[in-house]
Amino acid sequence: MTTLTETELTLTDAEFEAFQLLVQGHVPGDFRTFIMTYNGGMPDSTQYISEAGDEYSVHQFYSVTHGELTIESMLIDFSLEGRSSDLMPFANDSGANHYCLDIGSSKQGQIFKVYIDGSEPAPVYIAPSFKKFFDGLQTPETDQYLI
Repeated sequence: MTTLTETELTLTDAEFEAFQLLVQGHVPGDFRTFIMTYNGGMPDSTQYISEAGDEYSVHQFYSVTHGELTIESMLIDFSLEGRSSDLMPFANDSGANHYCLDIGSSKQGQIFKVYIDGSEPAPVYIAPSFKKFFDGLQTPETDQYLI
């Protein structure tokens, strides 16, 4: 089971409700539970392997309201970059690409990755739900011959 370090202050119900009004989309219950429990942080298990067998790494989960890297600040960046308001960034990889939760389209609740360098012109599908994504995080295998 993945645990997080460097989490932010626990949200109140009122803070979460204000956040949900701000994003103007449906925030799934599994993500609400996650953010109310951890409110961002650094995962000890950092690798997700998709159903297609593709490997993805997670560096950090963004917080809500409290901290330096908040979902709210990422949403402002997305808006300034002209990105879809249906996608809510909630984490990044070590290259600062974003993992996003679809909160407004017909793909609501699904996880996508947005590459900021433009290497992938459209968001890439990663997982069917936040729960599946978070529960699927694992510790990357290391080469047994490395010292």
